[in-house]
Amino acid sequence: MEDRLFMRGAQPAELLIHGAHVLDPRAGLDERCDILIRDGVIAELGAADSLSASGDGVDVVDGEGKHAFPAFVDPHVHLRAPGQEYKEDIASGTAAAAAGGFCAVIGMPNTDPVVDEPSTLRSLVETARYEGRVPVGFLASITRGLHGDELTEMAELRDRSEER
Repeated sequence: MEDRLFMRGAQPAELLIHGAHVLDPRAGLDERCDILIRDGVIAELGAADSLSASGDGVDVVDGEGKHAFPAFVDPHVHLRAPGQEYKEDIASGTAAAAAGGFCAVIGMPNTDPVVDEPSTLRSLVETARYEGRVPVGFLASITRGLHGDELTEMAELRDRSEER
């Protein structure tokens, strides 16, 4: 699925969060921990105040009184692009998603124009590669114009979204 999610390229930060309350039911965690994030993934998890920043360029955040949870994926967002960017666009929608703890979102096709043509989808993918703050995917409409009468060229939409 990762190859169908797009976002702007950025150098992953190295981040050390001290003493956040980590809650992960799948891993059985419910305690204060230090979290070291390197290259966009959790590199180390330790007891509160046990980890230290090693080297230059490590941002340190005081997690006291804060909570860390597994990230969320929202498979139904309305990014309003194309056609209604005055309401929201890929940059603002994905920035809001990141601020809310989402690690990925999927944009709906009910835009203006509807995402039912490869060129529209390709344009969204390119914009996401430039502006996306979290990985973003796009759903294309099954029928032209969302009218339910004529099927879209689904295979062509799939193939065009994969072009790099």
